[in-house]
Amino acid sequence: MNYYIPKHFKPFELWPKFEYFKGCDWSHWDSRILETADMLRDMYGPMIANDYIWRMEEDNANQWRGYRPMDCEIGAKNSLHKFYRALDLYPVKYLAAQIIKDIECYPFNKEFRHITCIEVGVPWIHFDTRNWDKKKNGLLIIKGSKAT
Repeated sequence: MNYYIPKHFKPFELWPKFEYFKGCDWSHWDSRILETADMLRDMYGPMIANDYIWRMEEDNANQWRGYRPMDCEIGAKNSLHKFYRALDLYPVKYLAAQIIKDIECYPFNKEFRHITCIEVGVPWIHFDTRNWDKKKNGLLIIKGSKAT
């Protein structure tokens, strides 16, 4: 079976703590999300997903920016994070709003071609690969934190 293994992201960046320490299987992920995450990092530089591995002692360490289990209370009940089809990334060198604007203006560029939905008005980049006909309906833009 073919699946994509990201070149810029380690498993702990995309799985929550308890899942990471049990072991991770890249084949669960929608390869379009992982490929897009790598292309965003190539284009815009470092981006942070989960950071708990570096901040284990801190209560506010992030662990829900990638995969979220079905019983996770963070985000929507049927969040695409629960289906390995969404990521939240914090860019280091750019403001998220700048990158979101690029995605909005050029949704069919190679780097953005798999993104069908983005979230605006938040300080991170939420993107996903939901079932949405982008060619017919355009990029789906969600305001606030309703996409999570």
